[in-house]
Amino acid sequence: MKLLNFSLFKESVSEFYRELEYSEYCKEFCNLMKFTKEEYDVIYKAVNCDSLPKYFIDYKMLHTHMYLSNGSLCNICPTIVVRPGLNPDFNSNLRSFEIFKKADEYYIISEFNTSDEKFSNKKCDYYLCDQIDGVINFFKDKVISDIKESKFEYLLDIEDLFQEYIDKFKLKKSKSKLTSAINMNSGEYKIDSSPYNYTTRLTICDNIPLSEFDPYITRLGKFGYTCTMDSQRYPGNKKVIIIKIDKQSVSINESKSNDDTLYIFDFDDTLMLNRRFEEIAIEYLKEDVTIRSLLLSSIRKIGVKMSDLKWENGKIYVDDPNQMISIRSEWIRKGKRVYLTTPDKFYYTDMSLPVATTKLIDLYNSVENKAIVTGRHDDIKHKVSNSLKEFRLVDPNYGLHCYPGKRNTEQKIGEWKSTIIIDLIKKSECRNVYFYDDNSKWVNKATAAVKKEMPHINWIPIKYKHQNG
Repeated sequence: MKLLNFSLFKESVSEFYRELEYSEYCKEFCNLMKFTKEEYDVIYKAVNCDSLPKYFIDYKMLHTHMYLSNGSLCNICPTIVVRPGLNPDFNSNLRSFEIFKKADEYYIISEFNTSDEKFSNKKCDYYLCDQIDGVINFFKDKVISDIKESKFEYLLDIEDLFQEYIDKFKLKKSKSKLTSAINMNSGEYKIDSSPYNYTTRLTICDNIPLSEFDPYITRLGKFGYTCTMDSQRYPGNKKVIIIKIDKQSVSINESKSNDDTLYIFDFDDTLMLNRRFEEIAIEYLKEDVTIRSLLLSSIRKIGVKMSDLKWENGKIYVDDPNQMISIRSEWIRKGKRVYLTTPDKFYYTDMSLPVATTKLIDLYNSVENKAIVTGRHDDIKHKVSNSLKEFRLVDPNYGLHCYPGKRNTEQKIGEWKSTIIIDLIKKSECRNVYFYDDNSKWVNKATAAVKKEMPHINWIPIKYKHQNG
């Protein structure tokens, strides 16, 4: 870690990177430099190794918002872009990153949904990394550990359940690295897993009746796998049994009643669809009066007039080329504009209540153990509960949990959700836990908390993006 003063030295320092608020990111985004080849190579190795799926890494000079570079304004910034591969099975829940190098040997990383990469107004999470070591530790925590746990942990299930047959038939693991079974010897087995999807091929070279493996396939099915089994004859009367195992991708079509599985759902834009504040506000700006008081409250906070409000691509903003506006509450700055986000008070109104459901409700209603953890305030919990009844969603057996508000907790919503989720896992004693939320920041926070406190849990976080809203 870079030290400004030797007195700050500590023998064990772990804070290699930290998350930035948007305002902090704007201040830090200055005096950017080109990367050296050595830095590029180090980052490449950090996100690519032979045993993990590959990321694409590009070094580009990107156009961005104007930023300060050695006292003058510039909009061409050196950037290392890190994207996941093209296979859709591999990409479903992975994120992309942009890395910027600062003159003071710090690095800025923006993390965002891969599908939003081409949009200049994409929603990002921002991090400040201390030297190249901070970048390496960031990717170890954010990329490599996620892939190892979410993509390769399932191999442990396959191997553990197969151990019974290894012992029973005295099988040995094949040393052959070739995919073809022709090079295997009798009494050997091998497990090949595709690096780009969840397909696994278990090959057994022995004259064992296929019926012996029926219980194995049944047990794998209970863990959420689909299997097909076949046998082939090779020269020398050698029999090879091939079991193809597919891990069912996390989707709304799954219907699990396993007592050892808990499903945790967010509410807004995950289970339910509701009209966005901006959508209703733009209607007001076109002469609708239903949301006037909320807009007036928001513009008073930054000292602008209703006539100053503009909208573009579904977002409301005020031009501020000289950055004279002091940011408060629901306002955020992006370049030379100040954007209005949803005021907290909006979620207390009936206007914010759901108007439809997402396709995720089929999964919600089909599973046994479930909970809803929402950032909606506890003061309107009765309205959330009534919405569930209105759209014929059964009450979750592990409860509806609403945010208690700043007067009752010092935790922000993301941190509070993480605490509730950990409590729910402990209470349910479930080994497999699915978490659906449309907010990637909350998904990441919950994932970090669960991995730290309960590393033994089979945790499957899903950044849910509804397709019908």
